[in-house]
Amino acid sequence: MTALMLIIGIALIVLSAILLLITPVGIAGIVLGIVLIVASRKTKKNIAEDQAQREEHKQYVKDHYVTVDIAGLYYHQEELSAITDEENTYDGPCQLIQEPENEHDPNAIKVVVKGILAGYIPKDRNVEINKRFSDLLETDATIDLDGDISGYVTMKFK
Repeated sequence: MTALMLIIGIALIVLSAILLLITPVGIAGIVLGIVLIVASRKTKKNIAEDQAQREEHKQYVKDHYVTVDIAGLYYHQEELSAITDEENTYDGPCQLIQEPENEHDPNAIKVVVKGILAGYIPKDRNVEINKRFSDLLETDATIDLDGDISGYVTMKFK
């Protein structure tokens, strides 16, 4: 779009310069051409700034947010159905509770939603989450008990 504006602006200036020799309308064309060129350069700058902001935001999200599936959700669907909405979903706060006394995995982290065990952070991710646990600021769970019964937890860290 900005390249097109630039080309049109240059073309208008050239055509208007030719018309200026023939008619006074050429002055308006030159002015319009200059405006288009200036607008195209400003737009390029805005695009570059927007791209930089998007990259900065992506890095912030990567550094501060982690999303993982909830393992074992299937086993707790009956209890969880008491807190889901009419579409059989839940989207809201949850608690992550370290469970070092867990006989299967001393790094276990359980996911609790409104006092109900939803499942666990998957074993392949719980060591990573445990290392950052003291920086944990906020957690939200999204659970869908329809169809394939799925859910995940989004965690925000300092």
